[in-house]
Amino acid sequence: MGKGSIESAGAILDEQLKPTVWSPADSMVLKMLGSDWQTKHHADVFAASGDDMPQPLLLTPLVFVAWEDRARALQKSAHGTISWKGIRQGLTAAKGWPAVGGEGRWGFVKLGHTDPTKSNSGLQALYLMLLETTGKSRLAVEDLLNPKNQEFVRGIEKGVTKFESSTGVFMTDMVRFGPSKYDIAVVYESSAISELGNAEGRWGKLKVYYPPTTIWSDHPMALLKAPWVTEAQSAAAREYIAFLHAKPAQQRALDFGFRPADTSVKIVTADAQNPFTRLAGDGITVDVPSAAETPDGPVVRNLMMMWTRLMQP
Repeated sequence: MGKGSIESAGAILDEQLKPTVWSPADSMVLKMLGSDWQTKHHADVFAASGDDMPQPLLLTPLVFVAWEDRARALQKSAHGTISWKGIRQGLTAAKGWPAVGGEGRWGFVKLGHTDPTKSNSGLQALYLMLLETTGKSRLAVEDLLNPKNQEFVRGIEKGVTKFESSTGVFMTDMVRFGPSKYDIAVVYESSAISELGNAEGRWGKLKVYYPPTTIWSDHPMALLKAPWVTEAQSAAAREYIAFLHAKPAQQRALDFGFRPADTSVKIVTADAQNPFTRLAGDGITVDVPSAAETPDGPVVRNLMMMWTRLMQP
């Protein structure tokens, strides 16, 4: 049975899952498990150096997906960009969309992102919110204790009607129900690529917008150094990891809207079905903004705790 990255990290820590190789959606959760394992077992669960050190497999940045008319209103009110501060201004306004240059018939501003305690994209979104309000390139645990920073997050989260557990679920709902449910959503670029075509002819133009600072989902492949992993399993895992990192497998990443981790594989190709050329008119671009560094494990754990405390009734 499949499990999300955050859920599977907890199951590995509790030894309910005993994999040989683990590939979470991003290094945030990888670092969280590494830190939690070190605290519990006083040992490393992944190699810290050498050939067995976890390496990225596929890349996709976090993006905003919005209906074009809504995006234009947000851009106009925020000097041509879509930022967390601009979104928060609309979400906290009693007048809804008219407060940020939108139309009254649109109602309140409706944001979608996943539950940060269950889904990587929601956790990444939470981290980027805090980076923007603090103006920092990397957060420390102390930043999460600042009431001003917490209030900034609370203002955004009040505009999220439901925190889904899966990025794919609410991305599908955004296309299915249109702006009646979500005006703007925070998703992986790869998720947006898979759904953009389905939005055509339904609710207007759905486009991708890159935040001023994004963060990568790098899908690291990690060979565990856990007591249950045998030498034979480790040897087989190394062959499997090498196969996935080889050029033929890396080239296949493009078919699914991902960017290959192998830098020798070109993202833009002559293939007419290549999403990075085919969807350029929908906002997909090869060049992305600056990306945040992956926070340390204790920051990730406390980020989830902070959000849970803020969202308690």
